[in-house]
Amino acid sequence: MSKLFDSGGQYPTTDSIERLAKYKRGRKIFDGKQAEVYERASEILKDTPHANQLKKLYIAVEFDNMWKQGFCITDIARAFKRKPDDVAILVIDRSKKQKIQPRFGGMYGNRMIKKG
Repeated sequence: MSKLFDSGGQYPTTDSIERLAKYKRGRKIFDGKQAEVYERASEILKDTPHANQLKKLYIAVEFDNMWKQGFCITDIARAFKRKPDDVAILVIDRSKKQKIQPRFGGMYGNRMIKKG
């Protein structure tokens, strides 16, 4: 039977550090701290060819927050400069993946942005 730990050796081992870092990032998403993940991704990707993907990531992060706060899908669509149909499809997708929960008022929510 092999030893689980080497006496005086590095823990965690070098090959486990990246794996453990992924768990830590995943935990932030699980705990509802998507904004922190978005900020980290923005910092890493800002000067790369992948920078155009940040807009999609921002929509995904902020959509969940606006949904939880009770905003209507038309207001969410206006905030992201998208059609309400696009947001409705996103609601269906996020619901099937169990990333958002049913709420009072359904798609129309219970909160509206006042036009000013």
